[in-house]
Amino acid sequence: MFYVLAAVLVVALIVVYNIFLKTPPEIDEPEPDYLNMTNQEKKERRREWREKRKESRRNWRIERINAVKEKIYAVASKRKWLFFIIAAIIIGYLIVSYLGFLPKSGELFKGLL
Repeated sequence: MFYVLAAVLVVALIVVYNIFLKTPPEIDEPEPDYLNMTNQEKKERRREWREKRKESRRNWRIERINAVKEKIYAVASKRKWLFFIIAAIIIGYLIVSYLGFLPKSGELFKGLL
């Protein structure tokens, strides 16, 4: 029993890490070398580098939000079909038990309810 709980806890931690705690990817090119540049060139380079970094982080956040949204839609779709199946089973039971298609079906299931 303990091993099952430990395995479930490990899986839950991995899922939480993958969804919420991953850091956004950094841009590939490093910050430029500023030693042999004028102040105006340095400012312009820094501004360009910061804009690339902002864009990279913004795209990563949008991709993460879209992935979570797709997961939510998939879970909702699964639950919708599960609801339909359970509702069909309940309706089928009520029809069979009240209309009496099977002679003792109501007596068979009344002990379970």
